[in-house]
Amino acid sequence: MIKAIIVEDEKNARIALRQMILEDCPEVEIIAESAEIHESITLINREQPDLVFLDIRLGNTTSFEILKNVDYSTFDIIFTTAYEDYALKAFRFSAI
Repeated sequence: MIKAIIVEDEKNARIALRQMILEDCPEVEIIAESAEIHESITLINREQPDLVFLDIRLGNTTSFEILKNVDYSTFDIIFTTAYEDYALKAFRFSAI
């Protein structure tokens, strides 16, 4: 089983992503969800996920602030965003 965390500040997007994962990825267990940066950092450090679904834009900042505060070499990242401007920066963080 792949332990995953969803980080998404828009409630409807978070619900839709969770539903897609539940329907299409039975091997993925969603162990936590967060809508903000500081809580996400705590969850990632505490839960030690295998995978993080990470919205790039979180409020007035970006989720790259999360990655500066966790050891992202211990999990895979799937960025979920509508902002293509962040694609190159995401790949620097070993994005999927």
